[in-house]
Amino acid sequence: MTSDQLTRTQNSRVLQAFRAIGVIADDVPIVWYGMGKASFATASLGKSFAVYKCDKLTPVLVSPQLPKRIAALAVQPKKHLTFTACGRQIIVWKRVQRVKTLLGHKGSIKQMMTVGNILFSLDDERDIKIWDLDTMELVDTMSFPTDFTPTVMLHPVTYLNKILVGSEQGALQLWNIRKMKCIYEFKGWGSAVTALEQSPAVDVVSIGLADGRLMVHHLQLDKRVLDFRQEQQSGITTMSFRTDAGASTTPLVVSGSRSGDIAVWNLQTKRLESVITAAHDGAVVSLQFLANEPLLLSSGTDNSIKLWIFDHLNGGTARLMKSREGHRAPPTRIRYYGNNALATMADGADGTCCQILSAGQDRAFRVFHTAREQQSREMSQGPVLKKARSLNVRIEDLKLPPIVQFASMETRARDWANVITCHENEIAAYVWRFEHRAIGKKVLRQFDQSNRVPSGSAEDLRRKKTQATSVAISSCGNYALVGSLGGFIYRYNMQSGEKRGSFPVAATPKAKIIRSLVLPGTDLSALQDDESDKTAADAHNGPVSAVAVDALNETLVSAGIDGKLKFWGFKKHELRYEINVGSPISQMELHRDSNLLCVACDDQVLRLYD
Repeated sequence: MTSDQLTRTQNSRVLQAFRAIGVIADDVPIVWYGMGKASFATASLGKSFAVYKCDKLTPVLVSPQLPKRIAALAVQPKKHLTFTACGRQIIVWKRVQRVKTLLGHKGSIKQMMTVGNILFSLDDERDIKIWDLDTMELVDTMSFPTDFTPTVMLHPVTYLNKILVGSEQGALQLWNIRKMKCIYEFKGWGSAVTALEQSPAVDVVSIGLADGRLMVHHLQLDKRVLDFRQEQQSGITTMSFRTDAGASTTPLVVSGSRSGDIAVWNLQTKRLESVITAAHDGAVVSLQFLANEPLLLSSGTDNSIKLWIFDHLNGGTARLMKSREGHRAPPTRIRYYGNNALATMADGADGTCCQILSAGQDRAFRVFHTAREQQSREMSQGPVLKKARSLNVRIEDLKLPPIVQFASMETRARDWANVITCHENEIAAYVWRFEHRAIGKKVLRQFDQSNRVPSGSAEDLRRKKTQATSVAISSCGNYALVGSLGGFIYRYNMQSGEKRGSFPVAATPKAKIIRSLVLPGTDLSALQDDESDKTAADAHNGPVSAVAVDALNETLVSAGIDGKLKFWGFKKHELRYEINVGSPISQMELHRDSNLLCVACDDQVLRLYD
């Protein structure tokens, strides 16, 4: 069976994959190259690849899906060829069109490199295949003994027909590919070679080791020029040399580590210049200084590509200039935003229906645009980056817990917050301003947090039962509905954040009567709290898993873990009727135009109600 046939058999017969949203880069090193005055970077997206323009990190090309994950990338810019290694195969692309598949490897390919019209591919069976890109045929094979396991390879500049190969044992070999023999072996430093990088100087390369050392070595003299060591005691994953005009006064080499830090080394003073702490939330996969620019391109296992600029007076300190990021952990809930209210459709703002709200396990709340990737961004939770740096903690430690549910309504999006979220083990619900792509100032909770109560007291237990478990926004955009752990539903004003009662009404006390505001002759007994109304028997017996409001703000629907659907009067807060589904309800969706209600239950059954 061919790879094309395999891809067709794995695809759905109803749906066809179009593109991946929010996938920026994975753990495969990106490949940088220049074409004219523009710079491009090719990054793996798992089973496909994307080409980014480096000035704004905007994607310009995205390939079709492959049957297997990409393990290595290589590019031949002059021929517009991209090579992707999937298992033992090398798939050749002309831009994003598949043109050929190269076969011949016995092991899985882990690195590729192009030199002129030659492609080198390294596999885990200690073989390096040499391919002619003019004929797309296998030219020869370099095989290594068991005491030399190749890990990385590099073509030293001006070394005609030669490549340098690093090994897991620590030694390095210089091969003549025309004569197919090793012409020199470097003893190494007793640690596995994890990275190789050519310096701006001829005959000089940098060698990254698994024990965290960076060696600057002269190949012709077989002499160590400089050596550095990372304090993190983590292996060096990638390196790059600065090549712009600033390198003449401040020559730099940067190294990435598995801890996510980027170390900046000064080659002139032979010391550590600075450290970009937590540049990536995970291992740094690739680093590349753009040619003749003070810009550093980095990618990491945290699904991000970042562009750093060295514009400080001392030349050795970088700041983040641009970034393209996605979720670091799997998304748990996604929902289209926009084009579901007359106010939006009246603007002709049809592009808003291309926006997707996404909540992930990485505590991030993101907006993805399906048509314009440059409009994708993370919803701001305030100055958490500045606080994290001052407190020397991870950014994720200062963010809100992962989102359990969220709801949005763009009817009053220009006036106040129009998105609401509830979070894991978080009592309050939070509102967001989509127009500003940021969290709002109001926090929705049933008590004053400044009034502390003893832990384990009756009041403390009552407060814990108000924990938000589900959220919804009314069609008018004025009210937020928050389902709670105790089975009640609370209503808030979206603009002010003030409480506006509950379902049933017994969950919240009635507002106190201000006598000075009552008209003379009014019967105060009729306005007093009626004990007959104060019953909590209508509440859910357990957490409220979902809430929804119809298009006319007449009926509120709530679903609970107790397996019941309850229908409430939105204005008077009375229970009208209920349906016992017979199984705990985990999800609910109301289609407002048709009043069709769909619920998903723990017995793996979808139920539809009118």
